[in-house]
Amino acid sequence: MEVLRQNGQLRLFSNGDVICREDETGKYVYFLLKGEAKIYKKEGEQQTDKHIGDIQVGTIFGESTLIESKKRNASVIASSDNTVVLEVENEKYNVLLQQEPKLGFMLLKTLVYRINLASDQLLSVDPAHIFNCRTNDIYMTVSSLDNETFREIVNRNSEYTITALKELSEMLETLDKKMLS
Repeated sequence: MEVLRQNGQLRLFSNGDVICREDETGKYVYFLLKGEAKIYKKEGEQQTDKHIGDIQVGTIFGESTLIESKKRNASVIASSDNTVVLEVENEKYNVLLQQEPKLGFMLLKTLVYRINLASDQLLSVDPAHIFNCRTNDIYMTVSSLDNETFREIVNRNSEYTITALKELSEMLETLDKKMLS
């Protein structure tokens, strides 16, 4: 976490402040250090905000913009006063992913956790799709990895983190869309 602090900027938000907005081109990835934040996604013809989740302290978010300059797929709003976020520019974070495999490991484990939460909510609605997600090679590999094994994989294949990040982010985006439909 120290390497992130050296390459990022601390930002303070009050209850109701928008940390990042859906459909914006994101330039930053974030870590929630203190406080609470909620995730909202637009739905329906009226494009009303639907609460789809909460972000816990210590969690990374906004990572979908690391991949191919995607737009943000949800808004994140501070839900308590004195919410503290560490903001890291995407370019710096991508370099750090190569230099510090532990950061990539942490990010991939966060995505697997979010996939599991979404899958649990959709299991009774679309069990075949959830089966496909949970039997995906990258999902299964990342789910069972420990930090040391992940480091060995990255040492042999420097592109593994980005490849896995793309695959898991796309899986999570599909699950989020299914939850809204």
